[in-house]
Amino acid sequence: MKNRCVIHRLIIILGVMTGMTACTPTYLVRVDSIIAPQAELSAKTYYLDSGMANISRNDLYFQEFSRYLQAPLEKAGLQMAAGKAEAAILLHFSYGMSEGGNVYYTTHRPNYQLVGGETVTYRETKTDSSGTQSVVTGTVYVPLQYHYMGNVTETNSEMLYTGYFSLEARALDGDDKTPPLWKLTAKCTSPTADLRHLMPIMVQASQAYFSRNTGKEMRIKIKEQAPPKTVTPAGSPSTVKQ
Repeated sequence: MKNRCVIHRLIIILGVMTGMTACTPTYLVRVDSIIAPQAELSAKTYYLDSGMANISRNDLYFQEFSRYLQAPLEKAGLQMAAGKAEAAILLHFSYGMSEGGNVYYTTHRPNYQLVGGETVTYRETKTDSSGTQSVVTGTVYVPLQYHYMGNVTETNSEMLYTGYFSLEARALDGDDKTPPLWKLTAKCTSPTADLRHLMPIMVQASQAYFSRNTGKEMRIKIKEQAPPKTVTPAGSPSTVKQ
């Protein structure tokens, strides 16, 4: 009965530890935004169009991904125009996903083994004051516990994909030869090849850098959380800057 109680307590403890160590997926997004020298950024109305030759702005994925941009662009002071004729800025929106590749890595983890939880019988020879020897038999209980047995080295591989998007702003009164006003790119490498999953995460990481010059590539950690009830697309994240 005692052994059973000890095992029951260990199961409870391990269950609590498992719950504590379970972690929410975290994504590292690399964001780089640059502004052209002497760029005139006073214009605030934009028209969003596809920057990809084979995808139009009427594409269903383009429409879904475009919705993620509206709120961050508005926070940056940019207003979506009713039509192209009413806009001052043309935003070219491009996105994609790499084919993926295997990445090999080595991990070291501690190895523990569960020992004990049993009663051991022993025999001991005793000698009294008169020199007479006798054999005494007894028992001792060995508690059930984990013992550290050293580290285990494992080599594993994982298929990783890189999702990305770019947003390039140009004056609408110019042409294709006119230099961009600013350009932002975001990339995220992860085990998922689902761009619909990664897009809101990458946009969330980039939201503070639209129409800004980062000066270098920013590395931003995004911890995924359940989306608000008002948001239909899954994968709404929270931002943790590194």
